Amino acid sequence: MNTRVPGLSTTVAALYDQTRAQRVAYIDETYSLDLSHGERFYTVTAVLIEADARDGLRTGIRQEVGSDYWHTTEELRTAAGRARTLSLLDYLADSHGSEACVVAHTRNLDADDHDGELARSRALTRLLTNVCSETDDAAVAVVLEARRGRALSNRDAATKADAVATGQLDARIRMLQTSPRDENLLWLPDLVCSAHRQVATRSDRELFDRITTEIEA
Repeated sequence: MNTRVPGLSTTVAALYDQTRAQRVAYIDETYSLDLSHGERFYTVTAVLIEADARDGLRTGIRQEVGSDYWHTTEELRTAAGRARTLSLLDYLADSHGSEACVVAHTRNLDADDHDGELARSRALTRLLTNVCSETDDAAVAVVLEARRGRALSNRDAATKADAVATGQLDARIRMLQTSPRDENLLWLPDLVCSAHRQVATRSDRELFDRITTEIEA
């Protein structure tokens, strides 16, 4: 009988069985589409985690949070929550030493890109081709926070399919859309997104200085 791992669904576990002992990228996004709030942008982030580090890191962040729920935006609304966010970032930076954070930041959105979907596609494509490139440390799968509604989820699937069709991405790369409830490691790209958002909207680098790599989409 299989024992369910806290913070890990059977669907995600099946993906890990298929990809075996290989690196996986965990992806989330943040964006601002209203010009009245400043420059419009769309940011997609990834945290790359080695297979042998997954279980320990998942257990560690759950212990740091002290709960089975985390959302950085909510935490940053209070001083205590900001302190917890900084602590979790420090844990990520100091944990197993091999978790790379990558940020694809799209700015100067097209005037007719009212819902940000074109920018999202650009950023996601750039991120996927960066973290899944044919190198020894490339990710072989991506776990992406599922969007609300089948139509939006289908758009992300189409973005990956287009990258494969144009030769930018290996067809063998797997992409799973799921909830942070089903894989708590998705808390980490959520954390990175909020850190980058603080820079983009407030020029506040306190959180983002924990991030290792940035690329422009």
